[in-house]
Amino acid sequence: MAELASRRIDDALAALAISRDPSAAGVASALTAATAASLTELTAALAAGRLDDAATGDIARQRALAERAAELRPMLLEAADEDLSAYGAVASATDESARVLALERAAEPPAAIAGWSAELAEAAAETAEAAREWPFHPDAVTAAHLAAAAARSAAMLVAANLGDDSSDPRLGRAREATERADAAAARTAGTASA
Repeated sequence: MAELASRRIDDALAALAISRDPSAAGVASALTAATAASLTELTAALAAGRLDDAATGDIARQRALAERAAELRPMLLEAADEDLSAYGAVASATDESARVLALERAAEPPAAIAGWSAELAEAAAETAEAAREWPFHPDAVTAAHLAAAAARSAAMLVAANLGDDSSDPRLGRAREATERADAAAARTAGTASA
């Protein structure tokens, strides 16, 4: 798989299905989170544009959320490439000690994805709260749920890569990210409009 940032969506998704490149779950988590970042950027920017001028603090906050989401999107795409490379090292390990070391290193990209996904879920939930009455509200809710799913998936990969090493701080951070993301997505349940 070439760098994901330069691929078309259909090419990237087709590349996930190639059996000789088995690191699909980390890449899928990153792509899901990057999609959430796009929706968060969009909805926060729209919310900033619609908020009353008297709510300048809220406007600034929504703009900041949009800017941070825009920063996270390319970072997530880069993490997808890093995950692909890291898991490639696992697949090509020649003995058990090399495999264990490669798995330890392969835990880093999904740990980052989990943390950034939690940040996005919280941002999207905040925007969903501000956008309750506006037509793009479901987009913010969707962003929160996509980010939460990405956090859960990435955290599962951290655990799978680290195995029984519960002392590794990345495992705790990934679990905490999942809890934060799930809580943020759950907050949007009461704001959903059908």
